[in-house]
Amino acid sequence: MKITFLGKDPESRDDECLGLYDTDRGTYLVRGWRTTKPFIVEVPRRLLLHVANSGQLDAPSDGQAVRVVPTGYDTYLIFGREVTDAEALVSLRPLAETEEVIEVGLGLREAAQAEYTGAAGT
Repeated sequence: MKITFLGKDPESRDDECLGLYDTDRGTYLVRGWRTTKPFIVEVPRRLLLHVANSGQLDAPSDGQAVRVVPTGYDTYLIFGREVTDAEALVSLRPLAETEEVIEVGLGLREAAQAEYTGAAGT
């Protein structure tokens, strides 16, 4: 899997690199804070802005909704799949102990758009 960096959270601590990536598989990788549940990461709201940098904005929808749940603390829980591609994992290292990377579908575009047009959580 080839990945393209879209952006990181500018307020990440020095030992973290919360970020968003395009993949050549028509998906996104989300690098966020590890939660107590597998394949769910928490990210700051501002990270979703980086979807605007995606080369996949005009790609046809994959029809897969991405579950993005507001926490009430200016962050979101994002539900995804395990990343098993060795090439991608190597390029994302090192991960902080507090971080995890998940893969999500193109539905993340719609979730980000809804967030920034005021329609999220309605």
